[in-house]
Amino acid sequence: MVTTRGLVGATVALIAIAVSPLMLSAQRIQGTIRDSASVRPISGAVVALLDSLGNTLARGTTDDRGQYTLVATPEARQLRVVRIGFRPQLTTIPRGLRADVSLVPIPFLLAEQRVIAASNCPSRGDRAAALSLLEHVRAGLLATVVARSQNTANMTRLLFERRMEGSGDRVVSQAVRRRSGTANATPFGAARNAASFVREGFREDSVGAQTFYGPDAETLIDEDFARGYCFHVKDADGARPHQVGLGFAATEHRNGRIDIAGALWVDTLARALRELDFSYVGLDSRTSALRPGGEVVFGELPNGMALAVRWSLRLVSGRQEAGGMMLTNSGAVSGGRTSRLYVNEIGGELARVAWLDGRTWTAPLGTFRLRARTKRGKPAAGALVQLEGTDSQGVADSTGLVTIGELLPGPYAIFIVDPRLSALDLLLSSSSKATATRDSVTDATLDVESAEDFVADRCERDQRITGGAWILGRVVARDGKPVGEARWVINDEFGSRLVEGGRVGGDGLFHWCQLPLDKRVEIEAWLGDRRVKANRVLAENLTIIRLELPM
Repeated sequence: MVTTRGLVGATVALIAIAVSPLMLSAQRIQGTIRDSASVRPISGAVVALLDSLGNTLARGTTDDRGQYTLVATPEARQLRVVRIGFRPQLTTIPRGLRADVSLVPIPFLLAEQRVIAASNCPSRGDRAAALSLLEHVRAGLLATVVARSQNTANMTRLLFERRMEGSGDRVVSQAVRRRSGTANATPFGAARNAASFVREGFREDSVGAQTFYGPDAETLIDEDFARGYCFHVKDADGARPHQVGLGFAATEHRNGRIDIAGALWVDTLARALRELDFSYVGLDSRTSALRPGGEVVFGELPNGMALAVRWSLRLVSGRQEAGGMMLTNSGAVSGGRTSRLYVNEIGGELARVAWLDGRTWTAPLGTFRLRARTKRGKPAAGALVQLEGTDSQGVADSTGLVTIGELLPGPYAIFIVDPRLSALDLLLSSSSKATATRDSVTDATLDVESAEDFVADRCERDQRITGGAWILGRVVARDGKPVGEARWVINDEFGSRLVEGGRVGGDGLFHWCQLPLDKRVEIEAWLGDRRVKANRVLAENLTIIRLELPM
């Protein structure tokens, strides 16, 4: 336990005052938390009920009106209120079961606090200020932990994996998946607790793979983290006006142990936690030069709830320049040959929150407004447009307009999904790519290729188109994967051979465009002793068929 005296005033001691127990069980305690200077309500304050020993019985956060409601048991004796930028307040629970509390605003670097911190850190002139700032940061982090546990909501997250250009920062491609969850959903969480991180570091090595970890709010408020790290006040950053940073680094470095060093940034005007950024420490010089690390951005939602709204890890991997692939996150040397390093990012962003009381919040994300048109320049009404590597899609209206929202910033390749080809798992590529920008609408024109266009292009490469009925098929295994090199033929309904066929390509596809309409045919495919047959009536210009080979 390290005690520091602030630069002004005397050390604050919070003394519990005993009161008589509540007479009834499970009673509700309500109140409003206000700023003592402005008398305005304070959102995002953590309110906790304590017993006579100081143990937490229940806790919650104040909403946008500064109000809270907690359920108290007979053991409840005190009410403790904590909010970043304010002096913590401890009060007795009144008999009327309503407790309005005023919090006193205090400077971030001059407050007097009693904190637990590592004792083997180098002596610094800003130690007292850093430990004071640490308590403010922990109050802000605590609000994010309590808020998400008490507020049952449906959260929609967008999880991404991005490939960067070489070793730079420009995104070349990205895959984005949407995930939704209810019942106290957590935007993201760390895979280890603080004690494990301090003891074992932020990378786990196993045979043929390395896993990197990042801290979450629970990690950073844990006393084990405070004991394992040294803290200092960061120099002012011109790119972060009105912000002060709490820097941290491990108390000791051991060979082979990958740690993190970084800063937590606080907005001194809004009295809010803004961002955590960190880098991995202990990697080789080549890898470290590419700036591997992570970032967590915090935000306050309109109802006073504080959450992590964006998070990411920037990782460096190595690929052998010849002879296969080596996935390491340290740029290791394999077989005496140096691997080429490349950068990717994984992470996510909170897109939308819907609470049970009907209130919602949406992130300022990007939107595509696409005009889908056919090769003849007419609106491609009904075209289903999908963004590659995502589950984002839209259907063109009668004017060919497709609107796709909730897009993370970055580039997207655009594909046309013809429902007739869904059984074959085919996406028809358009001529367009587009880049989404945060809180903006991006317009683009999309040239649509129909299923008939796709088949006609394939047929024209190897045969004349003479029939009124065409066939496009795919031979697949039970798991849906294409079966390359399978043989195929087409017979009429009496067994006579119409098409000698041939071998399918590596994609399992085959086609034929010289068949009469309204004729019943049998399509047969085989590979070795595995065979499959299917009968169809060629009632339309294009017949799509999927042939699944037995095991």
